[in-house]
Amino acid sequence: MRTATLLLVSLIGSSFALAGCDGGEKKDDKKADAKKDDKGGDAKKDDKGGDAKKDDKKEEAGGGDVKLPKTGLQGTAPAGSNVSDMMGSDMVQGPDLVATVSNVEGDAVTIEKAKEDADMYGPEGLKEEKLEDGFVLTFTNKGGMGTNYWVKVNRTIDGKQFECSTTASSEAQQKAAVDFCKSLKK
Repeated sequence: MRTATLLLVSLIGSSFALAGCDGGEKKDDKKADAKKDDKGGDAKKDDKGGDAKKDDKKEEAGGGDVKLPKTGLQGTAPAGSNVSDMMGSDMVQGPDLVATVSNVEGDAVTIEKAKEDADMYGPEGLKEEKLEDGFVLTFTNKGGMGTNYWVKVNRTIDGKQFECSTTASSEAQQKAAVDFCKSLKK
């Protein structure tokens, strides 16, 4: 019992020590760097003599198609989005967007089956939209961290069925996920 108590006290002490850690960079250093950048002194310059940071923001403004290697699809995502492997599926993360796209194996998923599956979450405001090649199902529910915004989109593209889904924390993220899922193509 004494060993367990000492271990617990050590862990708590370490947690407080790490919580106070600022990563080794002083706030004053950040302010000094920001002032230098504003005055143009040490700001990064591109090959044309312009501010590289400003040029990067221009390039990010447009967004565009991202390739999904696990599913062989692509979809339109906001600038700054990236794709990673999520246990054999493609996970897209970007500004106000997180969505997972996966291959659907077995029987085709119907909107009725999707609504039946959603029932376990106590859906509120359930909305369905039929697409030419599938459907969109959205709803909200209340969880321990507040309102959850659900998206489930099933599409058949080039003869194969795919699911695009997320559980978002805002209505804007839910809309961005729906837009991304609807943009999927070969």
